[in-house]
Formats: sequence, structure tokens, C-alpha cells
Amino acid sequence: MTDLLLSQDTTETSIEEENMVWVTNSIGESEALKQWDFLNDHDSTEEIARHLHPVDYIHFRIASKRNSIFLRSLSRILASTRTTATTYLSPWLISIFEDNEKIICNIVDPMHNNDKYLLKLSDQLVAGATIRFSKDGWLLLSNGKKTVFCYNPFTRGMIFLPDVPDNYALGGMSFSSVPTSRDCVVIAISNWWELTGNNEISFLVTKLGKSATGWTIYRFNYEEYSLEYNFMPCVNNPVFYNGAFYCLDYNGMLGVFNMKGDFSWKVLSKSLKQFGGFYPSYLVECDDKLLLVNLGHCGKSVDIYRLDDSEMVWVKLNSLGKHALFISNTSSFSAVAPRSCMENNIYFPRLYGGRILYYSLDTRRYHCVGSDQHTSQDFHNTKERSNSTWIEPYWSQASISQNSGDI
Repeated sequence: MTDLLLSQDTTETSIEEENMVWVTNSIGESEALKQWDFLNDHDSTEEIARHLHPVDYIHFRIASKRNSIFLRSLSRILASTRTTATTYLSPWLISIFEDNEKIICNIVDPMHNNDKYLLKLSDQLVAGATIRFSKDGWLLLSNGKKTVFCYNPFTRGMIFLPDVPDNYALGGMSFSSVPTSRDCVVIAISNWWELTGNNEISFLVTKLGKSATGWTIYRFNYEEYSLEYNFMPCVNNPVFYNGAFYCLDYNGMLGVFNMKGDFSWKVLSKSLKQFGGFYPSYLVECDDKLLLVNLGHCGKSVDIYRLDDSEMVWVKLNSLGKHALFISNTSSFSAVAPRSCMENNIYFPRLYGGRILYYSLDTRRYHCVGSDQHTSQDFHNTKERSNSTWIEPYWSQASISQNSGDI
């Protein structure tokens, strides 16, 4: 298996880290290396390295010849541990594409001013796959109409799910916990009305582990709710929150698919008509609260709401405080901003000149990471990255079988 981790920002100098390659900029390199001269003993170097994220570990190891001698290669460390000591504080924007019959993960890191990496994959099933969801470093992918599987691009772990039943089209998908957990539940929304004309919404459910023999289908009729219009699920993913999957429709209705006891589906009537029109909306959990981000046409307005759990209604927010949001149709995350300049920002899977676009709730305008030159009131001149999602880089070495029946 040949993997390639390559920084795209620079072209001057390349240094190989066994199966990984990082390209660095030679400008100011000698001065930067001198800054590491204070690390004259093995113990201090190892203590610092022990707390670094894998990518930062690579950078640290090749910062000086002394470090490269003292420190083991990353692949040997990952082979001897089940997980890394730390997790990343900022999600990455990842997309999958094919280039000259090679399968490539393109990664952009907003925390480090748009550092860009290419991760070469050898798993052919990933070729042509569609990203459906992301959580805990795992992707939920579909290939064709029936094949669905979980995939970790960092460890190459793969877990197959049962084939999708005939006559069901996949909509928003999600899973409840890390796929290596026996408690992980995967759901897919299928709007039955779109296929048959019946006023129904269907949930396809499977549980990973030895009991994953197929999908259980739960169908609910819209007429039970006496709504003025049918629940029309957004293309974005449901969010697992307080033991249930929360789903959003285009008009602000919130539906709850509860898995406790008998599986049930409930549309919260008080959440109706918060906003109108077919503009994007996203659900994201932040600080143990469920938030909704609603965009206007071409992103000209950005509004944030918090779900009041007691009244089950949306309450408008004006600030995220020290948090940042990372939203997309496939997965949305929140994080305590690892850098002060990231606080109170909403990051999108959009690029302007190769840089990630974000919306500042302080300036009420769009900007791009690492540059002060771009500012705008909407998505003008930006491009959404196709087949992409936010992902939490997480190197887990948990034992994984190649099928969902034995984890």
C-alpha cells in the first residue's frame, strides 16, 4: 500500500517520511531549523512529540536531523498504539476524486492557514464513491445504489454495511457513534413519497456488530400529523442528539426519529414556519445544544438558532462565543476555536482562490482563511467543493474486520 501525504502550498524541498511526503518551503528554512537547537536531549524531544497530532509529528520529526534520529517514524508509532495521544482541534475539509486512475483525498486545514495535503488511497471501492456522512474520523460512503460502507481514510479501516433494499433511494444519512463501537446505529432517510406518490417518509436502520444482517425499515405517514405540507427533508445529514436523530426540512420543521423503545417519528409542530423558501439549513451540536444555521439566497443572510429543549422551539442567537462551526451538507461540527482568529466564525466547504471561505459573525461578512484581501456579503466568486465533507482527523488503531458482522 502506497500512501502519499503531500503539502501543495510549496514546491522547493521535499523530505520523505517513509510512506508520507511533506513538501516544505526553503524560504527561511535554515532560520526556522535553528529555533529547534534548544532541544539538546532525547527526553525533551520525545516528551514534546508524544503530545503532537500525527501531521504535526511529521513536521516536528523532520525539523532537524537530530529529531529525525531521536524519533521513530510515524508508521511505527501507529502500529504499536491503538490511538494517538491527542485529537485535532479543528476539522479538515476533505474531498475524494480520481486523477489518472489514482484515488486521491484532497485535504485542506483551516487551522493552519489552508495547509493542503493529498492522501493517496489504494482501496478501489472508494473510486467513484459518494460521501454521505462523517464522524470520529470515519466517512460513510455509498457506491452505486446498493453498496454502503464506513471508511477511515487515515487508517484504511473499512466496515461494510448490508446492501440497500430495492426501491429505496438514499437521502440524508448518519451514524450515532464511532463505527467500531457495537452500539453504532446507521440510519438513512428515504422519502417514499418521491418514489411512489405516497405521503410517507421511511427510515432505514442497521446496527453495526454481529446483529447487522440487514436494514430494518420504518415507514411513517404524513397524514398522521395533519400538517399543511409534507415534511421535505433537507439534503443535509440528520444529527444524533440526546439519544435520537434530529432531521430538518426546508421550511424549518424539525423531526425527531427516536430509537428508545418502539422506534417513533415525531414532527415538532412549534418549529413550523421559522423561515421559508428552499435555502440551505444545517443542524449542528455545539456545547451540548442543538443549533440551526440558516442561509439566505446565495448566502446573503446567515442566521443561527438554538433549540430550546424545554419548549422545543428555535431561539435566535447573535454570537457563538469562543466556538467555531464547520458546516456542510454531509457533516457539520463545532469546536472551541483553537486560534482566537477562528472564534465566532462559520466555515463552509467553499473555496475562494483555493482558500476556505468563512463567515464572521463579528463583521457580518465573508472572508477567506489566511488572507485579508477577500471580503464579501455573499458567495459571489466562490466555488463549492464537490463530494466533500468536514472530517475530524483521528488515527484509531482499533481492530476492524472487513465486514460489519465482526468488529
